[in-house]
Amino acid sequence: MCATKKKPQVKKRIPLPIKPPKVEPKPNAYKRTPKHRTEWQGRAMRLNRLAAAIEHDSLLRGTLIYREELASEPAAFREPSLPLRDPIRLALKKYGVSSLYSHQAEAIDLVQAGRDIVVVTPTASGKSLTYILPLLNAVSERPDSAALLLFPLKALEQDQAAKLRQLQQELRGELDFSLAIFDGDTPSSERQKIKKTPPNFLITNPDMLHQGMLAYHQSWEKFFRRLRFIVIDELHAYRGVFGSHILQVFRRLKRLLYYYGAQPQFICLSATIANPDELASQLTGCEPVVIRDLVLQSPNANSG
Repeated sequence: MCATKKKPQVKKRIPLPIKPPKVEPKPNAYKRTPKHRTEWQGRAMRLNRLAAAIEHDSLLRGTLIYREELASEPAAFREPSLPLRDPIRLALKKYGVSSLYSHQAEAIDLVQAGRDIVVVTPTASGKSLTYILPLLNAVSERPDSAALLLFPLKALEQDQAAKLRQLQQELRGELDFSLAIFDGDTPSSERQKIKKTPPNFLITNPDMLHQGMLAYHQSWEKFFRRLRFIVIDELHAYRGVFGSHILQVFRRLKRLLYYYGAQPQFICLSATIANPDELASQLTGCEPVVIRDLVLQSPNANSG
C-alpha cells in the first residue's frame, strides 16, 4: 500500500488594517508637553544641578576633582601688526567677522613672522581663522603656495572644507585659490588630477598621508616642493599608542620634505591641555610658540 501525503493546510491571511488601532493612554501615564520639555532642558541639565546631584550620590560623591565658576569677561579684540589684504578683509565681513580676537591676531603675526605655533583656546573660539587667514595672505603674496591640512576625522575634513569653500566663493575674482580633499573616499580619477595639479590647500588625514602620499612620494613631488605650511588640527588626539604611530609618520614626512627642499611652518590647534608645547614639539620636532586664551585648569594641572 502507498501512503498518500496530506496537503498542508494554508492559513488564511488576515488583512491588516490600513490605520493602526488607536491606543488610549493610561489615566496615570505622564504626558510630556513642550512646556515640560523646556523646563527639563533648561533646569535639569544645568551644570550646577548636575554637580549637586553627583555630590549627593553615594557612589559618585568625591569624583569631582575641581569645580569653579568663572565670571564672564569681555572679549579682547585687536588687529594684526601687518594688516590683512583688502579682499580678505571684505570676505571676512561677508563671512560675518567684523573684528578679530586677540589670539587670532597674535597667531597671524607669528605665522607671518615665520614662527611655528600651537593655538590652545576653548571650543568655538575661532581657531580655524588662526590658520586660514595667514594661509590666504601667503597665497595672495605667492600664488603657488601650498598647505597640508591634517584632520583626524573625515567629518572634520568636510567641516573645514565647507568653511574654505565659502571663503572661496566670497573671494572669487579677487583672490583665487584651490582646495581638494584627498582621503579614502576620493575617486581614483580625482586623485590623479590632484597629483598632477596640486591645490593650494590639500585636506587629508594621517592615515592617508602615510598610505597614499608618503608611500608614493615621487608622484607628489610638485606638491612637496611648494609646501609652506602644515596644519595639524586636534593635536591633543595624537597621544598614547596612537600618538607614537603618528610620530613615526611625521618623522618620515619631515625626511621627505628635507629631500625635496621644503621647510614648512607648523600650525597646530589643540584643546585646552596642560602641555601643548611639549606635545607639539615631540610630534613635529619644532619649538612652537604657544598661544593661549582663557584656559580652565585645575590647581594641580601642571603637576601631573
